Amino acid sequence: MKRKIILSLTIAIICSIGTKAANIVRLTTAENNTTQFDDITSAINAAKASSGSTLTLLSNCGNNELVIDFENKDLEKSIDLNGHKLTVKNIKVSGNGSSLTINSSTNGGELLGHYSGGNVINIAENSTLTIESGAISTALAWECITNHGTLNFLGGKILNTEDFGICIHNYSKTNITKGVTADGTYTLYNNEGIITINGGTFNGFVHNEGVINVNGGYYSTDPSEDVTITDGYKMSKITDATNPMNGYYALEKQNAVA
Repeated sequence: MKRKIILSLTIAIICSIGTKAANIVRLTTAENNTTQFDDITSAINAAKASSGSTLTLLSNCGNNELVIDFENKDLEKSIDLNGHKLTVKNIKVSGNGSSLTINSSTNGGELLGHYSGGNVINIAENSTLTIESGAISTALAWECITNHGTLNFLGGKILNTEDFGICIHNYSKTNITKGVTADGTYTLYNNEGIITINGGTFNGFVHNEGVINVNGGYYSTDPSEDVTITDGYKMSKITDATNPMNGYYALEKQNAVA
């Protein structure tokens, strides 16, 4: 009888250990203290408690109804996709000095949004989003990023496969550097703000009702009529079959006038 009881307890303990949920996200505070969580919601709530914290994915996580909102607080947050996929309805960077940085320290990280008719990330006034690497994508949202604050697109990719989808809808200030890619019906849709482009590849239309300053980049369609081009340059189509950007439009230096 004792052997049966001991055996039953042993099996129960093993089963309990075996069914314990795996940790899917790690929270690192500004003081470099770390805590691991087995659900993304608990990790997000913990991250709201202090500025300078980073959420690092340890596996694919999230769901189609997950809304991440860091609220109206003067907080700096980071999300490291770490080569994994974070599925959300959308993310809100809510203003009053709030800032969010998204990167992927390992290749392949993706933020996938499911807000049908909405956006993947909404940047409120007086808030900042910085994208350093990884992919922001959607097949449902009209806009990947809606910007009413400041957007720094420094690396990675934005992909919107929704019909007539927009990658970046800008109402305020957007800075774009080399090494980025935007794919969508509209890669840039500028309502009344200022966009500065220093590089990148844009597969889609550029629409402008504000100011777009172009200092570099490759464009699948000619954006000349909608942008301000750096003095001394013009937009020309690349017609060199040996050039990997053949068929794209890019800046070409104009001949000096004697």
